[in-house]
Amino acid sequence: MQSRRRSKGIWALRSFTRETKVKSRWIDWKSRKQSKGARAPRSSTDLQRTTTSSDSYPLGEPVPKISKTVKRVRAEGVLQGLAKHFARRSSYELGGKVYTREALAGVFQAHAEAVREVDAAHAAVAAAVARERELAKKVAYLTRMLKLAVDAEFGMAPRVWAEFGWEVPKKPGPKTVKAKLEGAEKARATRVARHTMGKRQKRKIRGW
Repeated sequence: MQSRRRSKGIWALRSFTRETKVKSRWIDWKSRKQSKGARAPRSSTDLQRTTTSSDSYPLGEPVPKISKTVKRVRAEGVLQGLAKHFARRSSYELGGKVYTREALAGVFQAHAEAVREVDAAHAAVAAAVARERELAKKVAYLTRMLKLAVDAEFGMAPRVWAEFGWEVPKKPGPKTVKAKLEGAEKARATRVARHTMGKRQKRKIRGW
C-alpha cells in the first residue's frame, strides 16, 4: 500500500511539474509576442497630420476609404432624403456655413456624377489596355514573320534592316577552348552563388 501511494504521489508531482513548465513557456511566448507586436505611441505631429483640416474637406474629419459604388449610393440616398424631408426649408446651417437646398443638393449630385465619370474612365482604360495587349501579340508575331521575309529577300543587309528600325542579329562564332573554360567557370560560380544543387545533393538535406 505504501509503495502504491508513493508511486501515485510521484506521478502526481511529475504531472504538476510538467503542467507548470508548459504554462510558464506559454506565458513567456505570449509576453515576447506582445513586446514584439507593440507599437510606439504616435506623436502629436502624426495625429495633427491625420486630423488637420484641408480646403477640400473643411469639417476637419478624416475621409474614410470606401468604394466608389458606396459613395455614389450614399450621395443618391442623401439627395432622396433632401427632396422628401427637407423640401419646405430654403436654407441650412452646416458647420457654421449657410447652404441653400439647391446648393446642398448640387454638392451631392456633383459627387455622384464625378463617381460615374471615374467609373466610366476606369472602364475605358481597362478596355484600352486589353485592346493594346491583343494588338501587341499580333504585332510581335507579324514582326517575326516579316523579319523572316526580309531575310529571305534581302538577306542580312544592315542598311535594309536599319530602314525597318531593326538591328541585324549577330551570329555566334565558334568558341575557343579558352572561351569554353571561362564559361564553365562562370557557370560553377553562378551555381555556388545561387546555392544550386542537383538531385543527389538535395537528397542529403533533411529537416530533422
